[in-house]
Amino acid sequence: ATAGLRLLPPESAQALLSSVNAVLEASGFNSLGAEIMNPMEEGLFGWFTLNYLMKSFSSDYVCLDLGGGSTQISFSPSSPPESLIEPWMKTSQFIHRVQVLREERDLYSHSYLGLGILSVRRELFKGLSESEAISSPCIGRNARPFHHTFQDFNYTLVGDPRVTNPYEACHALIKDILRKKVRVHRPSEILGRRIAAFSYYFDRALDRGLLPEGSLEGTLRVQDFTAVAVEACNDEVDLHKFHCLDLTYISSLLLDGYGFPGSQEIHLFKKIQGYEVSWALGNSSSPIEFHRCLLQLLGCPQAQSSLQVNVQRLDPQRITIEPSEDGIPLKHPPFCPMFNDPPQFINSERGVDVGVCGLLVSRDEHVLLTRRSKNLRTFPGAWVPPGGAIDPEDDSLLSTCVRELSEETGLKDLQLEDYSLLCAWESVYPYSTDLGNPKRHHLVLYYVLKSKKSKSEFEEDFFLQRDEVDAVTWISSVLAAQVSHHAPLSEPNSILEVLHLHPSGDASLPLERKTMPSSSFFCMTSDSRDRYSERITTGTMFALSQWSKS
Repeated sequence: ATAGLRLLPPESAQALLSSVNAVLEASGFNSLGAEIMNPMEEGLFGWFTLNYLMKSFSSDYVCLDLGGGSTQISFSPSSPPESLIEPWMKTSQFIHRVQVLREERDLYSHSYLGLGILSVRRELFKGLSESEAISSPCIGRNARPFHHTFQDFNYTLVGDPRVTNPYEACHALIKDILRKKVRVHRPSEILGRRIAAFSYYFDRALDRGLLPEGSLEGTLRVQDFTAVAVEACNDEVDLHKFHCLDLTYISSLLLDGYGFPGSQEIHLFKKIQGYEVSWALGNSSSPIEFHRCLLQLLGCPQAQSSLQVNVQRLDPQRITIEPSEDGIPLKHPPFCPMFNDPPQFINSERGVDVGVCGLLVSRDEHVLLTRRSKNLRTFPGAWVPPGGAIDPEDDSLLSTCVRELSEETGLKDLQLEDYSLLCAWESVYPYSTDLGNPKRHHLVLYYVLKSKKSKSEFEEDFFLQRDEVDAVTWISSVLAAQVSHHAPLSEPNSILEVLHLHPSGDASLPLERKTMPSSSFFCMTSDSRDRYSERITTGTMFALSQWSKS
């Protein structure tokens, strides 16, 4: 919760929070509870959201957020922070040392409580009689009487057609509020910076036609807000009763509050890359803590072990993940230690890493699996699709998938005809606390890569990266479906061909062809302490099951 609750008496705000938390606790969903956000964080998170989505941290926007109860201004100063502080200001309320993508920096951020657009409406009419209609130049001059309720105030308002210049009269009232209510600081540095504004700034600009209908962003000047404020105050049609007040306030806040000239360019945003520009994304943008179960964090009830999610890459090494009915399935094993065990035993600053794997499917419907080297720290000797970590140079998650496949197997000419993001798996290693405390926590994304080539056409192209992979094999779609669903094998005595590194370990020598019964290949080890047992990982089984359904 933000300024709306900060404006209430503490006991009223706490009563509301207690009611909300009671509902959350009874819902069956994992919840960290509801609380009132620190006003500094509200500005910081809004600034982070916009500059993160615009990839502009190196030359950040000054961010202006206008809500109902408060307004925020936030930016990263290019001059020494102390040079921005005037004698009347309390430094700790304006300058904050914060961590942004693991980098310490100073941020100028201040929230003006009571200068939100709804709070200013209340301030304008505060102290006036609630028993009779109130006329005001800030209400459209032709507005007929209407009721307005905000918090504990209930007014009847009406326009005043006798006022000859309603904008100037309203502007005088607004300037008086800005002068008496809160002193607004004018940091001189912002006059030479790019300015971004969102929330009510965007909404009112769209309402008055300053932006094309359906726009998600646009650019205008401060004087454009002034022009439509004058227009709204003289509206002949009784439609938008608060537009005169709201737009006059926005114009005055920018001109008389922050000190912008009328010619100042303002970039307005509603959404960027499909994400709403607000504090919410910034609040969720911190790396997920190592010990947090992803499914629990996303609100998955304890009885379930899967969830539909949307995954999006936002920068070279970070992704966002959120529940979505149209997303891909995310699952973890029922024995996931992060879900079942108390988190107190874990102390790690690693966070949750991201891996990308590719199910390479041949024209004859076989999928390629690789055996991880026994020297690897996680899942040694296990059969998995090729894959690995995101490289900052990768253009996309798909390019990570293709690059890792090529590096591990030597396959370059994949001749892909189709590809898609298939599913996601939450992986923890060791996968059982019997083997020790978890040391690795990954979100693994699985792509399906459909090739025009048959599996035999790939055979001469393998060149295994011995530090990562020591064997490869192809399994049929029929076998994959049976195994992934734990069904009895239709041909339990069938033989799989496996290509191994030469016994010398020299990757330049031809691979050795060996065979093994498919039944033994898919056996899960009965002893979880036998870390080198050949097996298909549980995550791979899940990915194969999703592929067999597609």
